[in-house]
Amino acid sequence: MLETNHILIAERDELLRQLTRIILSSAGIHRVTEAISYDDVWAVLRTSDIDLLIMEYIIDGESALDHVRQIRDGHAGRNRNVPIIILTDPDDEDWHDAWVVKRATRAGATACVPQPISIKTLVPAVLDGLSRHAAETGSGAHIVAPTGFASGSSSLD
Repeated sequence: MLETNHILIAERDELLRQLTRIILSSAGIHRVTEAISYDDVWAVLRTSDIDLLIMEYIIDGESALDHVRQIRDGHAGRNRNVPIIILTDPDDEDWHDAWVVKRATRAGATACVPQPISIKTLVPAVLDGLSRHAAETGSGAHIVAPTGFASGSSSLD
């Protein structure tokens, strides 16, 4: 069932986009579109149905949170309620990470995953986001975690 989900990755670094694609592939997700700028993100959101969006926190000096707010306000058309995972930059200060997560939650993000990403941090957040999206859209899809993966604690309830 995961192979039918369409994931959009917004990440400026090619190696990180490739790593994200490999991690998603390991979970059985192969339908992935890549974006290197927020302009690319908007072009895809306006023309394609997306099941989940993974966005880098900052691209070219622009905050993902402004774009998350615009998506939630309906500027992405039919993708208004798409689950959004924000990839946060690593920081040595726990208070800063908590502050970023709080801001992301307020903006409408579904989850935050700290970089550097790994299978253990990204896949549970993706599975949780896809499950929520299936439940909200009434698609009837039941997302089952591949062997070795379980729902994680990266969602922002």
